[in-house]
Amino acid sequence: MINSTAEYEKMYAVEGRHWWYSNLHRLTLEALTKDMQLPFDADILDAGCGTGGMILALQAAGFTNIEGFDLSDDAVRFCQQNGLKACKGDLRLIGTQYQGRLFDVVISHDNLYFLTPPDQQRYFAEVALLLKPRGHLIMNAPINPAFAGTHDLAVGIRERLSPEQLISLSVGAGLRVKRCWVWPFVLSSAIWLVRSTQRLKMRFGASQQSPESDVSLPPLWINRALLMVCRLDARMFTRPWWGSSCFLVAEKSEH
Repeated sequence: MINSTAEYEKMYAVEGRHWWYSNLHRLTLEALTKDMQLPFDADILDAGCGTGGMILALQAAGFTNIEGFDLSDDAVRFCQQNGLKACKGDLRLIGTQYQGRLFDVVISHDNLYFLTPPDQQRYFAEVALLLKPRGHLIMNAPINPAFAGTHDLAVGIRERLSPEQLISLSVGAGLRVKRCWVWPFVLSSAIWLVRSTQRLKMRFGASQQSPESDVSLPPLWINRALLMVCRLDARMFTRPWWGSSCFLVAEKSEH
């Protein structure tokens, strides 16, 4: 996806309204404000910030000290168009790029799949070094191969990890996992059906020559309904076992 201008244009157009992004932003804000009770001037780094939707959501909530980076020139350009503090950077070089800096929170949503397994281990270790004592890593990642489809090809998902793998990477870097939540539960069957259909089409040669992601804004009433279902998910299912994404919060020790 890094070199796909069209996909970044799609993301930029819907990131502030699409039900999936809106729910991810809500989960992140609740972690910051309710679980961590961070002050609004906390130092926050959005690693792999995309077109800046997460930064905009944080600013709208009152957070004032946020910066981000992304490897895509398109992503950085969209961020800077909105006046966001964003620059070009590589997840694999995060420790070098921010050497000497410490953050209260590092957000890393839906980008771990760009890295090979050895790079993933190094990335978690580098992030841990950039966190202040009791600082937090907040991460979302696509999980479960059953949900793979043309979307994965379009956005560059190499592999869908499991929650257990994400926990292992966190613990291996010396972080304590505070939350590891699979979502969305209720909508997962519909997502699985769509992705299964995509896999069948690819298997029998009916896939698109240039795969496209599932990032498109549904009609307003459907978008609102899907977002409401996601919110009910969080209230009704505290330990869901089935879903396409995993939302993880991990804390660095105080010492």
